[in-house]
Amino acid sequence: MYEHVQPDEAARALAEVGRRRDQVADLSVIPWWFHWTVILLTIAFALALDSQRPVLIGIGVTVFVIGLLLALAQVLGRSMVSAPLRRDLLGPRAALAIIVFVALILAVNLPTAFILRAAGVPYPATIGALAGAVVIFIGGPRLSRHLRRLTRTGNPL
Repeated sequence: MYEHVQPDEAARALAEVGRRRDQVADLSVIPWWFHWTVILLTIAFALALDSQRPVLIGIGVTVFVIGLLLALAQVLGRSMVSAPLRRDLLGPRAALAIIVFVALILAVNLPTAFILRAAGVPYPATIGALAGAVVIFIGGPRLSRHLRRLTRTGNPL
């Protein structure tokens, strides 16, 4: 049942395992377009809020929610078809990184908008969204690299 494995065979098998793990890591990473989609949806939503017109706000909310759900479905669907999600690949550290990133975006976006609104600055939500967009633009690719690193090391805990 157990055969003696030659060192070169073992090395090839380990290299193949590493190659496949890297493939899964690459598939689980957030694609470049996702960050831009979130930025554009957020700015469009903020513009709708700043219009102070109920119909435009309703349209803005609808576009934001549907657009974000479609983008998430595309990202998650792509990774689920190519490589089914495994809990041991994206563990608590990855979830924490994502939560901290979203909290950072909101910690920049919302206070900026509220302070500007209180000061009477026009388009406060849009300016706040632009500030949040800078965080997404800078932090999004860094988050992707961090998640890829966690997945490739095989130790997301």
